[in-house]
Amino acid sequence: MGTTTKYALPYPELSDSANVPRDQKALAEAVEAALLTDTGWVTATFTGVGWTQNVPVGVRRIGRVVYTKGRILNAAFVNTTFQVVATLPAGYRPFTQMNFPSAVYGTVNHWRSWQIGIDGTLAVASSAAANVYTDFYVSYLIPD
Repeated sequence: MGTTTKYALPYPELSDSANVPRDQKALAEAVEAALLTDTGWVTATFTGVGWTQNVPVGVRRIGRVVYTKGRILNAAFVNTTFQVVATLPAGYRPFTQMNFPSAVYGTVNHWRSWQIGIDGTLAVASSAAANVYTDFYVSYLIPD
């Protein structure tokens, strides 16, 4: 059997003996391995000065879907421009910059906004300081 170059998916060649069930099984197993591979959780490089992590910033990829998680705290942070707090590893980065809102409730109700850059930088901006944790749980597709 031959294989494709991108995902190494098998396909029958004219010189192969005819066996449709075997060929279909080989193709199905290869597709499953190529598209549904789970990396498990990988910890991102945390660089947030003045921030603490309650849930470490991490990423996980299942096929082409990336899942992110994290919970961080910086009681004194108030900045409407983005501050980088972590960097996602290669292979987990989006193909375009992505922005996500995050409401924060506590003694001061306000907003925080998250941004993931194509270079893997994870940044946060905030409308007010508050001594509360900010959660970050999003998922997105990455290109082949």
